[in-house]
Amino acid sequence: MKAFAEYWQDKGDEKQEIAQSILDARAKYPDCSLADLYDEAVMPPGLCKAHQLNDRAVRETYGFWGKLNSESECVAKLMGMYRKLIKEEN
Repeated sequence: MKAFAEYWQDKGDEKQEIAQSILDARAKYPDCSLADLYDEAVMPPGLCKAHQLNDRAVRETYGFWGKLNSESECVAKLMGMYRKLIKEEN
């Protein structure tokens, strides 16, 4: 389970670029709430693209590509990995 944390440590600048692209996209809409920005019907294209890049990086890193096709499947798998990691640390 160490890979869960080590991936982001090993990615360095790439990790920062992915995260920053999401923050930059959100910063373009300072008057919008997060609820507004993340409404799928009106989500700004730049923010959507930034999250797609992040989703792709996560799927490739954890070997989900081609195995877990929906966002909910990926989130469920990540949360399961996180729960296991927390149990190992305690």
